[in-house]
Amino acid sequence: MDWATLWPPFGLSLRCGPLEMHPVRFDDMPALIALIDSGIIADDVPNYPMISPFGLGGYTLDEQRDSLQFWWSTWANLTPGRWAIPMTAALDGVIVGVQDIMATDFPTLRSAETGSWLAVAHQGRGTGTLMRQVIAAFAFDHLGARELHSGAFHDNARSLAVGRKAGYVENGRCLVRRGNGEVDVEIRTRLLPDQLVRPGHPLEVSGLVGFLEFLGLDAPA
Repeated sequence: MDWATLWPPFGLSLRCGPLEMHPVRFDDMPALIALIDSGIIADDVPNYPMISPFGLGGYTLDEQRDSLQFWWSTWANLTPGRWAIPMTAALDGVIVGVQDIMATDFPTLRSAETGSWLAVAHQGRGTGTLMRQVIAAFAFDHLGARELHSGAFHDNARSLAVGRKAGYVENGRCLVRRGNGEVDVEIRTRLLPDQLVRPGHPLEVSGLVGFLEFLGLDAPA
């Protein structure tokens, strides 16, 4: 029996032009750890932009193991009523970052949250925008989402710009603790299906049926 049969998320794959995304798998983890260790926060970012304490490079072995445990926990805790799915993003076959999508009571609410990170070496080329466009198109067209939410600190101009390019609009502000312990203002954003700026390539999805059944969604929306 293969992994996709035992654990349907491992069979899911999204392809759009040069980008391929799939739920994080065992074999992805060393490359993802190496990317985090190389740094995911550019030198010209003025303040710590993450809500988790990582991304500056120089990842210790204990911190690397924490990342492994986090990814494993998303598998262990995945249920139809509450799930978080980090997806490995690869551009032309090279792993470049992670695109997350998470939801609570999705079968009823059809609402989800998105977030992402991209290694510094791969930033500034439109890849982050494409990652968000692809996860949004997948959520709306294949999961039946009615809305998507995201957020970034008020001074994280890069992340906010990427969100706008995909169609996200501001939807309020709140106080959030940064990964370095400081409290600051986060800009919340929201995306509706008719606001999505779709990618320039068609989205191809494989492994969908088993994935939907696993989440308690019986058929494509």
